[in-house]
Amino acid sequence: MSLVTTKLRDQMENSDPSDDINQRFAALIKAEFGDSDGPALLGTPLLDTSHPVEPAPPQPPLIDDFFDLERAIDEVELSDDDFEHWTPPPAPSVGRPGAKLLVGTALLTIAFIIGISVLAGWRPQAWISAATLFCAGGGLIMLLFSLPRHRQIGGDGSQI
Repeated sequence: MSLVTTKLRDQMENSDPSDDINQRFAALIKAEFGDSDGPALLGTPLLDTSHPVEPAPPQPPLIDDFFDLERAIDEVELSDDDFEHWTPPPAPSVGRPGAKLLVGTALLTIAFIIGISVLAGWRPQAWISAATLFCAGGGLIMLLFSLPRHRQIGGDGSQI
């Protein structure tokens, strides 16, 4: 028996009998592993083999039948009626963009072109810089106000 096993066994046997935790733990270990001390190191046999180990409960039989996709496809009976009558809904018409959308896009395009020019080295006058900021802000505001703000009646709330 190893030194650790001996010390643990002595502690378990010499513990206070009113100490229910040690007794319950010993019962759990005994129920799981039996009375053996376990295999010693390096493949030596068990120290105490006089107590037979209870056999493990029988395992349920393995299921021989497994899911087979090809067999499942063969077993399915499809009728042609399921596929013939369905037609996709017509696509909604896009129409022309509104005036707010066109003006907002134009203002942002002007601000973008002036911003690229400044990055390329052009030094605009102060009023052009201020006008560019107003174009960028005004364009963003116009585009945000051109977004739809109401739900479709009977729709699921999703919008593209």
